[in-house]
Amino acid sequence: MAIPNGVKVGVLAAALVAAGFLFWKNSKSTDANSFLLNEAQQFFTCSQGHDFVLTAAESRANAQQNSGIILCPQCSSASSEAHPCPACKKLMPLVGHGNIPDVCPFCKAKVNPQAPAPK
Repeated sequence: MAIPNGVKVGVLAAALVAAGFLFWKNSKSTDANSFLLNEAQQFFTCSQGHDFVLTAAESRANAQQNSGIILCPQCSSASSEAHPCPACKKLMPLVGHGNIPDVCPFCKAKVNPQAPAPK
């Protein structure tokens, strides 16, 4: 027994309405109580050499207050994102367009296993 075309169209319309509703509900601005904003950590190094860690919510608030620039909480100088070295745990400045360096500039450990050996 074949399913009538009217039923198929009705099910399709209901699925599209449900998908549209879920997209609309999840595309609203991020809630201030969002788990990711309060738990995710971002690492920064300022131009004066201070290392600091902010949650995503703190870095977002810092950037909104300072025209999109994350300022160091100790000296108020501009900062850039960093990544902790898995070997020595120091914060390495990112290279290029936000890439993690192949080798840690402090302990010379290979951060990227596919990187060439340090010289």
